[in-house]
Amino acid sequence: YQVDVSIYNWLRLHDHERLELESGEDIDLIRNAADAPEDEQERTLQQLKDLGHSITLRSEEAREAIANFCHHRSIHPNDNLRFRFLTTAAVGKERAPWADLKPCIEVWEDLRTDQIPEEERAEKLQALRSFLKDLTKPDGLSEEVWASLQQVLNGQLSELETVVDRFEWATGS
Repeated sequence: YQVDVSIYNWLRLHDHERLELESGEDIDLIRNAADAPEDEQERTLQQLKDLGHSITLRSEEAREAIANFCHHRSIHPNDNLRFRFLTTAAVGKERAPWADLKPCIEVWEDLRTDQIPEEERAEKLQALRSFLKDLTKPDGLSEEVWASLQQVLNGQLSELETVVDRFEWATGS
């Protein structure tokens, strides 16, 4: 899966872009790579997962990905980072205490793509924050990386909004 996606990305590269494999994540796409200073480059960290099950925010892979992105942001605060979680998995429905009719990942994507009216954004972000706060650290994930996510969840709601705006769920890919 990773080889196929790498080749696909490589074939679609523009003059001002480059790929880095296993640099930040599985595949990093760097825009403005040719002529811009490093601090003006946009880096999209892409984590790939070929999964045989559906994915929810409760899934270990999802918790790890969000924490990893928060950690990348904390150790590279001046970099223009984005994150794409690319997976073969379909989005699954969350169990309680999630009360929204849509799965968390779909609500996340609606927020990211400005599909939720401005007057409802804070409420949806707060619901996501509450849901994420109740989740446990995945086995094998370092305390340092998990702490990066916890810092975002315990900070200003605008910090979580920035993470949501810059983290794309590319499911069923």
